[in-house]
Amino acid sequence: MKFVYVLSHRDQLKHLPQGTEELVLPLEGFSRLPFFKMDEASELVNLIRAKGLKVSLEWDILMTDKVLQKIIADINLNFFNLFSSLRVQDLGAFYFILRSMPQMKIQLILEHGNHNFESLSSFAQSSTQIERLVLSPQIPGALLENYSKHLPCPIEVLYEGPLMLSYTPRHLLARLGEGHVIMRSLEGNSPELQALDNQNGTLVMHRTRFSLENRSEQLENWDHAYFRLDERMTNSLGTKTEGFFEKNQSSEVFVHLKNSIIEREDGLYAGEVIDVVREHTIGISFAHPNRYLKKGDVLVFKTPEGRIKEQLVTELWDFLLHPLEEAKNGDIVFIPHRGTVSVRSSVYFK
Repeated sequence: MKFVYVLSHRDQLKHLPQGTEELVLPLEGFSRLPFFKMDEASELVNLIRAKGLKVSLEWDILMTDKVLQKIIADINLNFFNLFSSLRVQDLGAFYFILRSMPQMKIQLILEHGNHNFESLSSFAQSSTQIERLVLSPQIPGALLENYSKHLPCPIEVLYEGPLMLSYTPRHLLARLGEGHVIMRSLEGNSPELQALDNQNGTLVMHRTRFSLENRSEQLENWDHAYFRLDERMTNSLGTKTEGFFEKNQSSEVFVHLKNSIIEREDGLYAGEVIDVVREHTIGISFAHPNRYLKKGDVLVFKTPEGRIKEQLVTELWDFLLHPLEEAKNGDIVFIPHRGTVSVRSSVYFK
C-alpha cells in the first residue's frame, strides 16, 4: 500500500508509517486545517526531501473572489516550486495553476460533489498536469476499486483521519458567537457531528475518526491508489468509525440507517444496486460466491421502500459499458434500467 501522510507536527518526521511515499504540508493561508506557518515551509521541505520523500502543498481552502485575488497578487510563484505537487479543491486555484504554472503537477480534491465516473474521468483527462484525484471515502468501496483500475490517473482516498462532511468559506457560526459546536439530530441513535469555525470558513465533521484499517488486506490489491493518513484533530474526535459507508460496519453510530426491508438473505442473494441512471442502466455490485450472472437470468429487486420487482437480464455490461457474457463474484455489472429500482435495493436470483 502507498501512503500519503499529512504532517501536523515536526516530531512525526522521526516515526513515519511504513509505506509512506509522500508528505502533505498544511500551511497557514492555504490549508483549511493549517498546522504550520508560511515561513516554516522551506525548512520543512528540506527535512522531508532529505528522507527521499515527495512533498505536496495542501491548498484545499475554498476561496471567495477577494481571497483568491489577494493570494494571486501576493504570492511569489517561486514559492510553489518548493513542492512536488499542489493539492487543490477550489477550481479557481486549479485554473490559476494551469495558466501560471504549466509544469506543476496537480492533485485535484474531488471529495465533495463528484461521485460518478463521468465527472471524475472528465477531470482526470482535463489536463496532463493532473497527477491524482482525491476521492470521497463515502463512495462505495467496490466503485472506488473500479475507479482505481479504469480512471486514467491514480486515485487517493482517506485511510484514517477526520472525515469532513461539509465545508464552506463562509463563517456560519460567527453570528452565534461560537467557534465550535456539537450538532445532534432529533433521531435518538443519530451520530453527533461537530462544526468548527476557523479563519478559512466553517467545517462540519463526524465526531469519530474514519478508518479503513480493517480493510487493509482488501486494499492491498488496489494498485493505482494512494491512502491518506491524517492525525489532525486526534484529541477532539472520538473512537474510530471503521469500514466503507455502505457496509454499515459501525453498528452503534449507524444503527438508525439499517432497514429490515433490504437486509440480505443468503442463498439467492446476488448483491446490491449501487447506481441507477433512469431509462439507461442499473449498476449492481454482484456478490454471489457460487454463481455467475448471465443473460437469461431473472433477478428480484427489493427496494428500501419495500417494493419487489422482477427483471429478466437481457444485456450485461462492464464498468465501461462493454458487453459481458457473465459476471462473477465481486464484479460491478450493469443491466438495462426497467421500472422503479432504486439505489441500495437488494438483488436476488429468482
